[in-house]
Amino acid sequence: LYAAHQKKDRVAVSEYEKSLLSTYRHTDSAAKWRVLIARQWQSKGKLDKAIALLKEVVRDNLAFEDVNRVRFELVQLLQQQKRINEALPILRQALSEESDRQVLARWQPLLVDWLLKTGKPAEALTVQLALYPKVSDQATKTKLERQILLAIDGGIGPVAIRRLYEERKAEKNYSFPFALVGFKLAKVLYHMRDYEQAKLVIEELRAFAPDDPWSDRADEVTAMVHARLDTNPQVVGVILPLTGRFKLFGQAIKSSIQLAMQRHPNVQ
Repeated sequence: LYAAHQKKDRVAVSEYEKSLLSTYRHTDSAAKWRVLIARQWQSKGKLDKAIALLKEVVRDNLAFEDVNRVRFELVQLLQQQKRINEALPILRQALSEESDRQVLARWQPLLVDWLLKTGKPAEALTVQLALYPKVSDQATKTKLERQILLAIDGGIGPVAIRRLYEERKAEKNYSFPFALVGFKLAKVLYHMRDYEQAKLVIEELRAFAPDDPWSDRADEVTAMVHARLDTNPQVVGVILPLTGRFKLFGQAIKSSIQLAMQRHPNVQ
């Protein structure tokens, strides 16, 4: 087939190609032929034809030694055509089977970006957390920390926050961003008026991550909880209609309250 292709013998190429891709479609030879032709189509600007062939490789030739490299090539072509929804699962699979740290550092930020654009912040955060310990460059690490902070602070919901906290605690993984997640969870619990659980999370932060700055910030939530629990039963708030068609009722209730306060001067 390759020899016929070199000689530009179209009839022979068509015959051999049909035989190869029908009878031996799952072999490395079929995969190499598809990749060869796909790259030629790509060089001619025929991206749709190149994409179709590379899709056949990642579908039919999973045992092909270079199948993961083909996945990345396919992702690049789909990216050029802004077909993110098609590229996303292919990139996700390629990264899951990749072990080279440089390749992961190159492609995982793109996966995060696509997940955020397609409304999957929780999955994006999972990728960021997996990438974080593999990054050695301090500038990249600092940038990633900021992205994780933004994701935890406003990108994911309370259920995901609690699940992440419990997962890290179960794994006894108290490194970044454990304390940050705990601080966020404590605030969520406070706003849900689950003050006992909020205090429990704060205690766990102090026990498991005492030196983390986010554990220190948990004191903010502690103060908020104490302020909530430190209520004064002698202070009463009232909302009354003092204008409009119900003002007569509001005025009558106000007069009654004022009369009661004269008899109970300690009430505000």
